[in-house]
Amino acid sequence: MKLFQKCTAALLVLLTLCSFMNCFAVGDTQAEQTPAALSEEAAPAAQTEAAPQATATLPQAPVITKIEGSNEPFDTSLPVVGEEPEQPAEEPAAPQEPQAPETPAAPATVKIVTDTTELKPLSRLKLDAQVSGFDGDVKLSWESSKKIVATVNGSGEVFGLTVGKTTVTVKAEAGGKSATDSIDIFVTQPFGQIHNFLRDHEVLGYQYSYPDDYYYTNDKKCWQKYFGFSKFYDLVSPYILLEYDYVRVYFTYEGKDWMIQFWKGQYGLIFYGCEVGVYNRRHSSKEPGVFTLYNCAKEEDWMYMEQSLYHDTTGLGTYKREFTRPWDKYWWCTGFKRGHLRVEEPARELRSVGTIEMKDEEMVRLFTEGLEKCGFTRVEYGADLGLDSFSVDGRNVHFVWQNISHAETTMPVKALAVANVLAPIAGPFAMAAMFFLDIGLLLLL
Repeated sequence: MKLFQKCTAALLVLLTLCSFMNCFAVGDTQAEQTPAALSEEAAPAAQTEAAPQATATLPQAPVITKIEGSNEPFDTSLPVVGEEPEQPAEEPAAPQEPQAPETPAAPATVKIVTDTTELKPLSRLKLDAQVSGFDGDVKLSWESSKKIVATVNGSGEVFGLTVGKTTVTVKAEAGGKSATDSIDIFVTQPFGQIHNFLRDHEVLGYQYSYPDDYYYTNDKKCWQKYFGFSKFYDLVSPYILLEYDYVRVYFTYEGKDWMIQFWKGQYGLIFYGCEVGVYNRRHSSKEPGVFTLYNCAKEEDWMYMEQSLYHDTTGLGTYKREFTRPWDKYWWCTGFKRGHLRVEEPARELRSVGTIEMKDEEMVRLFTEGLEKCGFTRVEYGADLGLDSFSVDGRNVHFVWQNISHAETTMPVKALAVANVLAPIAGPFAMAAMFFLDIGLLLLL
């Protein structure tokens, strides 16, 4: 029994010793294989980490200048794979010289040339036309605006027919271009020397205008500007054959009493016409009376205006323009034609159309209120103007006057037969008669 136990113990010791020796041998084998295995496992990672570095440090391939086995050179201008081709340097652009601007073609023009613009009835006047800027032959065509006054033929020769004014126009055409020019031609009566003198000089304040064949006062120089105006003048006028309608517009502005008066009617036996006068005086609380004198406006109070006179010569309601006083500064804007009215009072066969420019909006308001008190009707637009009405455009007041009248007394002229006889022969003496009438009125007062 003891022997069995001893054998068993020895066997266990032997097994234990063998197991110990096997473990030692396995440990040595693993220790020898571990570096290699580790190196094989780490190789991919090492390659991965080294790849960028290798790429970054990869030396540039040498440029091949000759193909092996060939005597032909290699085109070194071809880019190497992986290398950006070099861009050729751009040469700076040469500065461009500024181009001279093209000279525009000369405009086509035509101009009428003449030594005079006046001729007598049944006489001729040659007009010439100077043209420039046309290519080729130029065709000229002539035309007269009032063939009853004068005609013009294709050569530019004007033939006078009756006293008056006409506008002659020439049109030049060539190569698709055209141009026009116009000139006023005056046919004067045989007594033209008197009119020529009155056109260039004022006599007792009066002058003559060829364009519409009328007389007017030169208000800048006339003697009447020193005497002012009052109602009394209008009251006595019929007794010296001055039969006219009138309207007075009163208002107070900038410390002055103002009166703007309109006239139209028969002036003696040989004239008819119209007037606009501007007057003022020191402000007074008293109403103006018959002898209240208003001063003719001084230069600082002159007003821009224009006025046209229309006449119903047939009584059929067809009004013909007789003349137009041009836009200018006036204190007294007048115009008188030779002839007489069919009915002297009231002078409704005459129509006055005009425009007056006020100094400011306040003056516009005061003047237009005065017009309304006189019976005029206000309309919104100038196109809507009718008889005895007015419209406002900024500082401009446009008016049409025909039927309203403030005439206190009338004395119709009964000498129509005498007027009919005198009017045709009154040409050279017309102004003298007008002078005597004015002087007579002045002496009477």
